[in-house]
Amino acid sequence: MPKTKLLFTLGPATDQPGVLGALLAAGMNGARLNFSHGTQADHAQRFKRLHAEARRIGSAVATLLDLSGPKLRVGAFPQGKFQLTAGEMVRVVPDGEVVGVRDIPISYPHLSRDVRPGGRILLDDGLLELKVRRIKGAAVECEVVTGGYLLDHKGFNVPEAPLSVPALTPKDLADLRFGLKLGVDLVALSFVRRPDEIRRLKRLVEKSGSGARVIAKLEKPQAIEHLEEIILAADGVMVARGDLGVEMTPEQVPLLQKRIIMLANQHNRLVITATQMLQSMMENPAPTRAEASDVANAIFDGTDAVMLSGETATGKYPVEAACMMARIAGEAERSPQYNRLSTAPAVLGPDDALVEAAVKLAHNIQARALVVFTQTGNTARLVSRRRPQTPQVVFAHSLDVQRQLNLNWGIHSLLIKNHLDTEGLLHTMVAPLLKHRYVKPGDTVIVLASSPVASRSHVNFLKVQKI
Repeated sequence: MPKTKLLFTLGPATDQPGVLGALLAAGMNGARLNFSHGTQADHAQRFKRLHAEARRIGSAVATLLDLSGPKLRVGAFPQGKFQLTAGEMVRVVPDGEVVGVRDIPISYPHLSRDVRPGGRILLDDGLLELKVRRIKGAAVECEVVTGGYLLDHKGFNVPEAPLSVPALTPKDLADLRFGLKLGVDLVALSFVRRPDEIRRLKRLVEKSGSGARVIAKLEKPQAIEHLEEIILAADGVMVARGDLGVEMTPEQVPLLQKRIIMLANQHNRLVITATQMLQSMMENPAPTRAEASDVANAIFDGTDAVMLSGETATGKYPVEAACMMARIAGEAERSPQYNRLSTAPAVLGPDDALVEAAVKLAHNIQARALVVFTQTGNTARLVSRRRPQTPQVVFAHSLDVQRQLNLNWGIHSLLIKNHLDTEGLLHTMVAPLLKHRYVKPGDTVIVLASSPVASRSHVNFLKVQKI
């Protein structure tokens, strides 16, 4: 299996018999529950089926709750669509205030307060474009720049205007409570603009008693202005290239992706690259060559995980898309350039200094594995950040931590019972290492742990151990 992790979105396509098992066989490390679509009951059923299937084959899969966020949408039209012709004038008005046949209803009541003449309004992921000409009361009069058919409930974006919408909507708060009670491992916040939005979500998660980690989805220009602060506030980030490419411009996205991944790697934050990675496989059994290159380049950039969205949730070829993603990742990692591209990151502190020494030692003595014992996952993440060529096997003391770590680069996670001393751990680790064929008798491994074992103290134990 590739060291880059595979995150697949669940949906109607994965509800079909045999599909979940096939995705797990393809190497799925995590499943995304997209609360922009489907009901809570739908997601609960998928969550339960996923973990039942994972238990059946002895796998621990992370689940990511993706909150809808303040996604702005147009309303419904009498014929289900609205034709826009370049050069004509239309009015954009709040839902409930439509009075004319050229009025476009929207879900956001304060648009006229936030936009200015000359600003752009983008519809349907930027396929259609309006230019603001005048503001009259609650109505925004616009000229159509790029025409076409606008369908019911399509999204709209206003790139130049900082809209006064809350980061967490009432629906998000209800979905958050539901998902945390269900037992999700990670929570992603959409349309993040400022670090305080992430900090608020983390407080809500902690207050619930959950240990779920918080992921900031980067898809707004305001987020790029506060990029490093947001990365530091979050447990991880998602390069959400769909809306990012609408709010910014398509030509800016590749360099932004590289910058985001680089900063996330530097600060030891999980980074997921997402959106339209194998988009053509929604309809076709094979990707374009450009899509294959896109996935490989995200891996060369240093992403922890790559994600499929509609390809697995609603596409015609969910299993083929998953297998293709795994093959592209594996091929990219076999490239001689892959290991040369990773540079040694700066040391973050005493724990990281010991981790750096362990990684170098494992490489120099050609150890079979780097074995990490962890209560919280922090030591394992520090090892993962250094992208070791030596396989990393992590023994987690809780199922929650084991599942969370399954989205971090290169980590093979196993569950182990707590022991009172390191000697007990060293004895207990041998059987599962042999069972899962990570080692053979006579192999040498490097062991990292904290002592005393039951504490959540800093890593302070390094040993060269012969199996």
